Amino acid sequence: KEEKIRENDGYPAWMAFIYTFNLIIGVGAISTPKGFQLAGLDLSTLVLIFIAFFAYVSITYVIEAMSSANAYLRLRGTHPEGEEETGEAEPINKAGSHLSMEVEAALSDDEAERIRKGEQLYNITEKVEMGQMANLFCGKAWETVFYVILVVYLFGDLAIYAVSVPQSLEYITADLFEEGSSVAENLYYVYLAAFALCIIPFCFFNFQKTKYLQYMTIMLRNAAFLVMAVLCWIRLGKGNGSDLSRMTYFDIKRFPDLFGIVIYSFMAHHSIPSIVTPVEDKRNIYVIMAYVYSAVLGVYILFNYSAVLAFGDPCTTCFDGEFCGQMEDLFTEMFADYKIRTLGVFLGMYPVITLSSSYPLIAITLRNNLMTMIPYGKEGRFRIWRQVIFSAIASIPPILLAFATQSVDTLVNITGAYGGVGIQWFIPIILIYFSRKRMAELAPGIPNPHRSRFSHNAWLYVILGLVIISVIMSTLNIILQFLDVNQSDIPTDPEELDLYCEELSGRDTDNVIILGS
Repeated sequence: KEEKIRENDGYPAWMAFIYTFNLIIGVGAISTPKGFQLAGLDLSTLVLIFIAFFAYVSITYVIEAMSSANAYLRLRGTHPEGEEETGEAEPINKAGSHLSMEVEAALSDDEAERIRKGEQLYNITEKVEMGQMANLFCGKAWETVFYVILVVYLFGDLAIYAVSVPQSLEYITADLFEEGSSVAENLYYVYLAAFALCIIPFCFFNFQKTKYLQYMTIMLRNAAFLVMAVLCWIRLGKGNGSDLSRMTYFDIKRFPDLFGIVIYSFMAHHSIPSIVTPVEDKRNIYVIMAYVYSAVLGVYILFNYSAVLAFGDPCTTCFDGEFCGQMEDLFTEMFADYKIRTLGVFLGMYPVITLSSSYPLIAITLRNNLMTMIPYGKEGRFRIWRQVIFSAIASIPPILLAFATQSVDTLVNITGAYGGVGIQWFIPIILIYFSRKRMAELAPGIPNPHRSRFSHNAWLYVILGLVIISVIMSTLNIILQFLDVNQSDIPTDPEELDLYCEELSGRDTDNVIILGS
C-alpha cells in the first residue's frame, strides 16, 4: 500500500542531503582502502569518479519514476468517493485535464493550467517503493525481477555484516589469548557463534521507531571516520607514511575487484523513495542529490588517499612493528595495535556496534521482501508460522555463509557486482523506460517537472551496456579467483612478505614502481 506523506511529516531539502549522505557512507567505505591499494591510486580515482557520476544519473531516474508513479496513482485515484475503482488510469483528454470533462469543469483555470504543466500531476506526495513502481509500469514479471535482485543485495549485506563483526572482535581481543591455543585459532568462529545467538532472536520481531538508533549510528560513524583520518594525517606528519616509489598506481588486473567494492559504496537508490517523498520543496532535488554525490566523492577521495598514503606501501611498518603488506579488508583493523589502546578499541568496535544494530533491521527488511515475493501461505493454518519461517530464512543462511568464508572484500565485490549493479543501474533504467512509455499514453503533452536531465535514450543504452559488461567481468573475475589465477602481487604470508620487501629495497628507485606487472 502506498504511503501518503502528511504535511507535518515533511522536512527541508537539506535534511534529504544529510540522510542520503549518511546512508551512502557505510561499511562499504571502510572496505575501499584495500581496493585502492591493490588497484592503485590513479585507476581507483578514475573508477570512483566514473561510478559516482553514473550513480547520480540513475538516482535521477528513480526520482523521475517516483513522480510518474505519483501521477499514475493520481490519475487512477480520481474516482468520486464511494465509487468502485477499476485500478486502471484514465488518459488525459485533449483539453489537457487528467480527469473527466465534468470534473475538469469544476477546476479553476489556474488549477487546470498547473495540471497541464505537470506541477500538480507529477507532484511527489505518496511514497512508492521501487518494487511498487515495477508493478505499476512494468508488470508482475519485472516486479519479481526487482525483488530477486533486492533479496540478493540484502542477503549479501547480511553476510558482510556477519563476517565483519566477529572479524573485528577477533582483531581487538587476539592478544588476550595465548598464540597457538585452540581458542586463539578458533576465535573468529567463537565470536560468530556468539553474534548469532545474540542477534538472530531480534530478527523474528518487527522494529518500529528506529530514529534514535539511526542518530546514534550516524554520530558513531562520523566520529570513527574522523578519528581514522586524523590518525593517518598524524602518521604522515611524522614521516611514517608510504614510500611513493613502492606504491601501486594503475593495476588493471585488480579492476573487477575494485569495481564491485565501489559500486557497493555508492548504494542509496533503494531508500530514495523514503528520503525524497517527505521533502517539502522538491524543485531543486536534483541539485541536492548532485551536492550529495559530490560530497561523498570528495570524502571518499580524501579518506582513501589518506589511508593509502599512510599504509599503501606494503613494506612500510605498521603499528605492530611488522610490514603492513596488504591492507585489512576493513580499514578499522589497521589500528588494532595503535599505541593509544582506547582509540584502537573504539575503531575496532565501530563495525561491531553499527553492524550489530543494523543486522536485525536488514534481516527484517529481507524477510518482508521474501514474504512479498512468495505469497504462499498467507491464508490458512500456515499463516501463523509464516513470519517465523521467513525470519529464519532471512537471518540464518548469512551466518552459515560467514562460517564458510571470512573474506569481506570478496563478499562486498560479489554483492556490489550483482545486487548493487541491479539496484543501482539496471532497475532504474527499466523503470524509466516503461514509466515514460506509460505516461506518454496517459498524459500526452504534459511535461514532467521532475524529468531527469539525462533524458535522452542514449543514456539508457550506455547504462545497460555497463550492466552487461560489469556482470560478465565480475563473473570471470570470480572464476579466476576460484582457480587461484588472479591474485595480488603483494604476498599475504609474513615470510614471503619479508622476502618481497627485501627484494624491493634492493632495487634501484627508478625501477620499483609497480604497474600491475
